[in-house]
Amino acid sequence: MVLSHAHIDHSGDLPLLSKQGYRGPIYTTPATIDLCGPMLKDSAHIQESDAQFINKRHRRRQQIKVPPGPAADAARSMARPTPSR
Repeated sequence: MVLSHAHIDHSGDLPLLSKQGYRGPIYTTPATIDLCGPMLKDSAHIQESDAQFINKRHRRRQQIKVPPGPAADAARSMARPTPSR
């Protein structure tokens, strides 16, 4: 995979890709790697906060709970990038 730049509309699916089993290289620049780390971590935090809110809200109704876990997916995906020159 080639990641051209860190905008979330380009890098945002990296955790899902990793979660679904992609284990190949991700070619990108060192600067993109530096930006993706905090961006994906922040995005994961927002998703987990949303899941906690939904779980809390629906607990009384006994509906299916949304599982947290995006932070682990983001960390796994950040282990994949290979800086290109």
